[in-house]
Amino acid sequence: MDLRDYLEDVDGKLICKQYYSNKVPVGSEVGCEDGGYRRFKFNGKRYLTHTVLHFLRTGRWIKRLDHKDGDTLNNTDGNLRESSASQNSRNRRSMAGSSSKFLGVSKFRNKWKAQISIENKTTHIGVFDNEEDAARAYDKEAVRVAGEFARVNF
Repeated sequence: MDLRDYLEDVDGKLICKQYYSNKVPVGSEVGCEDGGYRRFKFNGKRYLTHTVLHFLRTGRWIKRLDHKDGDTLNNTDGNLRESSASQNSRNRRSMAGSSSKFLGVSKFRNKWKAQISIENKTTHIGVFDNEEDAARAYDKEAVRVAGEFARVNF
């Protein structure tokens, strides 16, 4: 069974075009959300929807893809790009429970500290009087070191 015979890309959604499972009606979107990604089974093997969509578009299997906008359910063609694990980790959101609403910024005494970590190396950017200035400094450094894979605050 070849995936291309049974599935098609319709505006970033993986649609069943020919019967292959009694759980997936023809014409319906394939998979379910699991851990933030859409996943499905085909011929006994588990797949991530975005990797199959990329395969259908390019004819190549890629181990790691990055969602440019950070939305793991937005699998449109312009939102997926090939990446290394390191590049993919640069495009992440601020962690829950952080002292700041901004990525790369944390409370430091009565000021705000900006820092960035790339490949397990943390670089101190500076200490600022307000949270927004620290976030802008982080953004500037993130673009410098991560380029197009940088996730910025503004």
